[in-house]
Amino acid sequence: MSRADDEYDDNRPRRRRRDDDYDDDYDDRPRRAKAGGGGGMNVWVIVGLVVGALFCCGILVVPALLLPAVQKVRDSAARAKDMNSYKQVALGMHFHSDTTTTFPPADGDLSFRVAILPYIEQGELHRRFDLNQAWDGPQNRTLAEVRVPTYVSVLDGQDVTQTRIRVFTGPDTIFPPGERPLRLPEVKDGTSNTIVAAEAADPVPWPQPRELAYTKGGPLPRLGHPQRSSGFIVMMADGSVRFVTKSVDEATIRAGITAAAGDAPPQF
Repeated sequence: MSRADDEYDDNRPRRRRRDDDYDDDYDDRPRRAKAGGGGGMNVWVIVGLVVGALFCCGILVVPALLLPAVQKVRDSAARAKDMNSYKQVALGMHFHSDTTTTFPPADGDLSFRVAILPYIEQGELHRRFDLNQAWDGPQNRTLAEVRVPTYVSVLDGQDVTQTRIRVFTGPDTIFPPGERPLRLPEVKDGTSNTIVAAEAADPVPWPQPRELAYTKGGPLPRLGHPQRSSGFIVMMADGSVRFVTKSVDEATIRAGITAAAGDAPPQF
C-alpha cells in the first residue's frame, strides 16, 4: 500500500491528541468524589447547630438557676445591715439607761428615738429639736423629714425618712402607758428573754411617739417588713438583736413581749 493510500485510510484507530476539539469541561465520564467534600461539610453543620442550641439553652437556663441564690444573698445582706441598725438603737437605749437609770419614755411629745440621738452620733440633730414642743410643732415638724440612716431599713430605699423600729407599749411591757419605763432589774422575765423593740410592718415618722400597742387579749401588732417574708427583727432588753422566723408561734412571741409575766423563755 502506498503512502498516499495510507493517508486516506480512515478505518485504522487513531489516538486522540490532547489538543483535540474535545473540551475536558464537557467530559461526562464519572469521576471519584474528592476527599473532604460535601459529606464532611454536612457533619460540621450539624455539630454547629447542636452546639449553638446548647449554648442558647445555657443562656436561658443558667440565670434562672442562679436567680434564687442571688436573691438569697441580697436578702441576707439587707437583713445584716438592718440588724446592725437595731444594734445601734439598742446601744443608744442602754447608754441612755446608764445616764438616767431608765430607758427613754415611749409616750409624751417626742419619741424615744429623739432622746437617743446623742448616743447614735446624731447630737447635732438632737440640738435642733425644741424639747418643749410636740414632734409636729412649728420647729420640729421639718426635722421629721430628715433621714436618719440608723432608723431606716435598707429595703425602703434612699427617699424614705420614716422608721419601722418601734417599741411595744402596754400594761405587761417594758413601757407601761402613762408610767416611766421599767428599769432593767425590774424585768423579771429576764432581759435576754424580753423584747424591747421590733420591726413593724407599718412605718411612722421617726420623731412621732407612735409605738406598737400590745394587750394580752388583743391581736398582735403587724410585724415584719413587707419585703422580708422570712421573719422580722427584734431588739432584746439586754441589747442583743435577733431574727424571729415566721415559723415561731404566736404564744412564743407574746412571751417575749411581756416583761414580768413569768412566761417560759421564748425560743427564737
